[in-house]
Amino acid sequence: MYYVFRMTATKESLAQSAADLSRLIRALRRILRMRLRQGLGQPLPGPAAELLRLAADQPGLRVGDAAKALHIAPNTTSTLVRQLTAAGLLERTADEQDARVARLTVTAAGKERLRSWRDHRATLIAEALGDLPAQDLAAIEAALPALDRLVHVLDDRGAGG
Repeated sequence: MYYVFRMTATKESLAQSAADLSRLIRALRRILRMRLRQGLGQPLPGPAAELLRLAADQPGLRVGDAAKALHIAPNTTSTLVRQLTAAGLLERTADEQDARVARLTVTAAGKERLRSWRDHRATLIAEALGDLPAQDLAAIEAALPALDRLVHVLDDRGAGG
């Protein structure tokens, strides 16, 4: 499929670009999930994986703060915490200042699982990028800063920005 690049955006062209990008993101995620399962077994469900990554990035994260950062309900976050704790991937401890507050820490097993999935996913993507013509690779690399800005715009809007 070839895409037409427009210098000026219309409401219709933005809608088409949004639909194309959404379709490609879904396809990329589906294919990566399938390839990861083939190589490593069943991945964590999306929200659980996101929570585990967030807790790894912010050791001692409060459960309530995780819910806000992930834009999910606190009771959903608590359910995910219980599942990840039962799987031995996450540790939930009481805050030293306020025992009613739970803090999250990724266990060694959780860190290893995240590392394994991250490395395998990166390898799959790098190998696929290496199979592309130089022109396509350059186009993808050139688009990365714009995609990063899109992520931030979407995240800011989700946070009420």
